[in-house]
Amino acid sequence: MPVLCPDPFIGEDLTAAEDSLTDRFGFAEAGRIVEDLTRFRAKAMQAAGPAARWLEG
Repeated sequence: MPVLCPDPFIGEDLTAAEDSLTDRFGFAEAGRIVEDLTRFRAKAMQAAGPAARWLEG
């Protein structure tokens, strides 16, 4: 299976990742992908929050 966005990692440089996705999939689809990934990241961070606070003590 091909790698969708081999460079750069979306968490490191969102603008460059969005440009790479736009080149590969087109503007509208890239926008939806970035929105989905952003929403997923926010939910994952929210879910991990209690454990992170507990670890920080």
